[in-house]
Amino acid sequence: MTIDLILTPRDGLTVKDARGFDRAGGIATGGLPWPGPATTAGATRAVVGRLLGLSEVFGQDKRAWKAIAEQVQVQGPIVLTKPLDEARWSPLWPAPQDALRLPHPRAGEDNDPEGRIRWLEPRPRDTTAWHVRGLWGAEPGETAATEGLWLPHPDVQSKPLAHHSLWSDDFMLDWLRRPPRTDRPRDERLAPQPQKRVDIHLAIDPGSLAAKDEALFTHPTYEPLVQTGRGKSVHELALALRVTGSDPGLDLCLPVWRIGGEGRFAAATLLPGEVLAIPEALARSWEDSRFLRLVLVTPAQFEAGWRPDWLEPSVTQGSTYQFEGTVPGLERRVALRAAFVDRAWWTSGWDLAEHRPKPSIACVAAGTVYYLESLAEPFTCADLRELWLGCIQRPGDAAARDGFGLVLPGAWPVSV
Repeated sequence: MTIDLILTPRDGLTVKDARGFDRAGGIATGGLPWPGPATTAGATRAVVGRLLGLSEVFGQDKRAWKAIAEQVQVQGPIVLTKPLDEARWSPLWPAPQDALRLPHPRAGEDNDPEGRIRWLEPRPRDTTAWHVRGLWGAEPGETAATEGLWLPHPDVQSKPLAHHSLWSDDFMLDWLRRPPRTDRPRDERLAPQPQKRVDIHLAIDPGSLAAKDEALFTHPTYEPLVQTGRGKSVHELALALRVTGSDPGLDLCLPVWRIGGEGRFAAATLLPGEVLAIPEALARSWEDSRFLRLVLVTPAQFEAGWRPDWLEPSVTQGSTYQFEGTVPGLERRVALRAAFVDRAWWTSGWDLAEHRPKPSIACVAAGTVYYLESLAEPFTCADLRELWLGCIQRPGDAAARDGFGLVLPGAWPVSV
């Protein structure tokens, strides 16, 4: 059974990042604006286990908890938003790394916060002028295939702006359907963004009636209600999850879930299936092509580092190397032509069955974009539907069951 859920935080979200901190007084911990896939997957399985009557005491029902971790699959989280006075939710997507945000021409006149978005179109590079750094000890094929990847050649006179972390659903849809060329930048449409407050954690020593140094720190908490635009309209933020494999007799729509740090409460309700379905406008506009973009919308865990594990260096007919493989879910041999990858996103968590912290793992950040070329027949609309919120992790591994590596497919209008 598969159901889509909305998790609505009641008093914000507190999600500490994977960095440790000294237990001295006055330390400000780092936080994330929304939880990672492991956090929401763990919260979901905890609800399933409690509804089944499993004990959370260490050592009890350990085998049953591990069985739930292998059986219950969770896709997400996907950030949702809606105006406070409306009922329909719409997704917010991480800003893709192949977009360049530049100042708007009128920004100097009225301090307009919006920018202009340009596409960083990848093109074949001159291998005699560009060389890869940081691959010491790598296999020759790995280095040669990496040096063969295409690069963007932006002609930009002004300093790029930092991206807003989230894009609206309609803006992302336009980007997937037809990215703007260099000479036709697209005006940015601002979407609601997470807004944080600073909470203070304090504990009193009953003996001295003074604050305990090791329990005195601040941490960021992200609000479920945010103000947007010059009119200061109020939007609500929530998280969408797609849960598969839970007992059909269990009702996961509970008024109280505990998620993230501080065990903060969230209410779970059903999400209409069409909210996360592929937009028909995108499907109708698709033209069969051998070229495709994949945008990560949740972080991914790859043993190979920045590239998916199903891509391996292969020798071409011209005795050169390129990354080739088969996309999970598609019987299609593809070659990687370009990759736009941000710095690593670190994740950790708590292992309920083993009663210990999970090791910190470096993940490929959401917003990473992979450019693929089919080595056989073109990508069709059916492939587009199969890849919408599909998982590009190795099928069956723990990261895939937790919701890592979800992607959105988009067009790649090749001009070379």
